[in-house]
Amino acid sequence: MVEFNQLPEEYIKPLRLCFDLLAKSSITFFEPNLSWYTKKVRPIIIKTYVCTYFISLTVYLSRVFRKNVDIHELAHVLPIYTVTFQALLKGMNTITKNDQLISLILQLGAMWRTENLNEVQVRRKEELFKKIKYSYIACYRITIIAAWQYMLAPLCQTLFQRFVLRQESRMLLPFACSFPFDIQQNWIFYAIAYIFELYSMHGVIHYFIGSDTLLITLTGLLSTDFVLLQDDFLNTKPIVTSMAIEGVTASHCEITTENSLIHLIKRHQKLIKLSELLDDICSKLIFFNLSSSTVIITFFAIAAKVARGPVDMINNFGAVVALLIPLFNFCYFSQLLRQSSGGVADSAYNSIWYKGDKKYKKLLWFVIRRSQKPCSLTSMKYNPISLSTFSAVLSTTWSYFSLASSLYDDTN
Repeated sequence: MVEFNQLPEEYIKPLRLCFDLLAKSSITFFEPNLSWYTKKVRPIIIKTYVCTYFISLTVYLSRVFRKNVDIHELAHVLPIYTVTFQALLKGMNTITKNDQLISLILQLGAMWRTENLNEVQVRRKEELFKKIKYSYIACYRITIIAAWQYMLAPLCQTLFQRFVLRQESRMLLPFACSFPFDIQQNWIFYAIAYIFELYSMHGVIHYFIGSDTLLITLTGLLSTDFVLLQDDFLNTKPIVTSMAIEGVTASHCEITTENSLIHLIKRHQKLIKLSELLDDICSKLIFFNLSSSTVIITFFAIAAKVARGPVDMINNFGAVVALLIPLFNFCYFSQLLRQSSGGVADSAYNSIWYKGDKKYKKLLWFVIRRSQKPCSLTSMKYNPISLSTFSAVLSTTWSYFSLASSLYDDTN
């Protein structure tokens, strides 16, 4: 099988960006020359920090439920806990599906096209690469900005109250964790706890966005190949039945045209198989993603509503935006895959198939029939993901938020 570095540069460039994100959480792809520390020790350190952090969150959350539930505290703890759990599942999915992802990346890269493209194909490819690029920028930059704002705001607030306002306020942490010592005792314990939370959440964040951006990018690349295939089928011409031209007989032209069509059909079948492989990798993860996102976004929205200050309100609003963007990209690129794979049927039908012989028409008929069941990412192999899915998530989230807000207003 072809090596990753031998694949076309335009193909591997967006994938390298995703690999760089995952490498920050010690999930590596196509890196055979890593040092012993980077390959063996660093992953253990990061996993130990993240697992300890998750256990600490779990202990604190259990304490919240054992006493009278405070809506402010619950809205602060529960969404962070669920996001961490979601990120761990994404990281585990990427690690356990590593071989399948590598196989998908290499197979798609081996059939990637950079030559013999017409102007329409080049233009459409460039447009899709721009969409992949912008989705990466949106997922990464907005999520990172929102995360660091959320994590550093308590430190800035604590320093401002202690050293500027000269108030004996509590020392604040970004996340509600349980520690074996009292962080209010002195600045050393506070610094240790804060650094621990920052480093642990750094791994969690890159599990979260690294897995998302990789799957979104692969979906975009598959969509691009389907779009190029659409134009190939549209411009496919049936056999030439005219007299021999420059020593080439009509029968030879028939064989050449038929072979060209069969080549496109085989390419179409392979893209369908790769789309199914991608769906196998992420369908269960998407199900949990969608079902948990409504709860997470609802609680962050409630936390913004019941916030005790402008800093908390901004932090929670930023978290809502950071969660919605990857979810939107997932739904958008899944719909793009659905449209581009289903569009092959329209392109084949709009070609001049009616000038071909019976065998030529039959081959195109099979292509059209198969393309009428478009490829798509699904939730548990059942529900296709599209922008209507994103709309449904927003609608459900708003319903939950409205209900929770009414209950909160009634009790106050």
